[in-house]
Amino acid sequence: MRVKLSESEYKKSKFTMCLKNEQGQLILFNSYTGYDSLCKIDKDYADTFAELFNNYKINNLDKSFIHTLEDKGHIVSAMEDEQIKLKEIYMDTIHQKTLHLIILPTEKCNFKCKYCYESFVNGRMKEDVMDKIISFVDHKMKKLERLSVSWFGGEPLLEMGVIEKLSEAFIKICSKYKKIYSAEITTNGYLLNLNTFKRLYALKVLTYQITIDGMGSVHNIQRPLLDGSPTFDKIIGNLKDIKENVKSRFFSVIIRTNCSRNIMNSIRDYFTYIESAFGNDKRFQILLRPVMDWGGDRVAEMSEGMIEMNDLGTGYDTLSQFDLGIEVYKNFFNRGAQVCYAGKCNQYCFNSVGEIFKCTCDLDGLHDSKIGCIMSEKEINSYQYQLWLSEFRYKNNQCDSCFYSPICLMDWCPSKRIHKEKNNLCPIDFYSFNHLIRLFDKKGLIKQIV
Repeated sequence: MRVKLSESEYKKSKFTMCLKNEQGQLILFNSYTGYDSLCKIDKDYADTFAELFNNYKINNLDKSFIHTLEDKGHIVSAMEDEQIKLKEIYMDTIHQKTLHLIILPTEKCNFKCKYCYESFVNGRMKEDVMDKIISFVDHKMKKLERLSVSWFGGEPLLEMGVIEKLSEAFIKICSKYKKIYSAEITTNGYLLNLNTFKRLYALKVLTYQITIDGMGSVHNIQRPLLDGSPTFDKIIGNLKDIKENVKSRFFSVIIRTNCSRNIMNSIRDYFTYIESAFGNDKRFQILLRPVMDWGGDRVAEMSEGMIEMNDLGTGYDTLSQFDLGIEVYKNFFNRGAQVCYAGKCNQYCFNSVGEIFKCTCDLDGLHDSKIGCIMSEKEINSYQYQLWLSEFRYKNNQCDSCFYSPICLMDWCPSKRIHKEKNNLCPIDFYSFNHLIRLFDKKGLIKQIV
């Protein structure tokens, strides 16, 4: 690598971060470019490069090397005001041409999870509510490009008939207007037997998020049935049945684990078990999340068992030693990825009685998340709707110098902004981001460029 110590026409991007791995290689990541910016510098050049890079002396590195750095966003013109790029990201993220609906076929559930914030008041969605939602979608899809539906609850599989009726109508609408349709489901997995999976798959439900909280001894305490009965073996049995009997490669199962202290204490045993069951099948992926206090009374029972934000990094470090799918994390690196769906223009959440919300963490409407009702003459309260849309912030004294701002747009949680909360102002994944990068490096997913 040739180096010239003259002043450079380039400068280091303010959105690039650098960190060394255990081998002394220098890893680069740029949050404007996203996942494709990840690369690393050989340890023999790492210190020399870091000094030139951080002191704007980049002028005549090898031309192909400069081109690679520029292509990945790590260097930009010395005259460029990168802050302006945030407006482009804001427009692309907030004003997407996708109609995203989160639909609760029922708010009832067959589980009684320790940390759940929902109140389970309303039951099955009625026919007239479904008809109104179908009309709403038909009207919206005349101007939008894609419909994305997330089935949520409660436990949505308690009302499979609602999912079937609405899915068939949505697919027909998208076919009529020649638009793209996709769907996913968040389910506890207890009712996801092979037959139910095949019915969902036929309705274009291709992503399944299912929570397994550690080994059975912990999971069955955190996520029992309503009567307290265990659920671990049934869920694992369902997933193994799907794995062994469904040949399609066009679906993914995200095994979400809500990490408490008990889970973190035995996480190596848990990964060993999940690897033995699903490690050879990349359709099955692992997603670690911390147990959070999203409200409700039950979570108080777990207050002493909650982990700190940065403790998730320990889980990533351990995960790197196992052959488990981590594709789900790739999007965490991309711009706008940590902007909550509630802040986007074309996102709506319908509960089972047709009330419209922005945030699924406030389905009781206690924190201004309710923006209307599909059964009302005026479906949406314009003021409440506007209140939730993410704001464009060209400047924010607290965040101006942070490399992460293209990912969160300095407004990751509309609820925190609306209610002027001062705790956890950064997204959850910011606190363990270095560990996440090292996870991808240890998995051999970051290419050396020199």
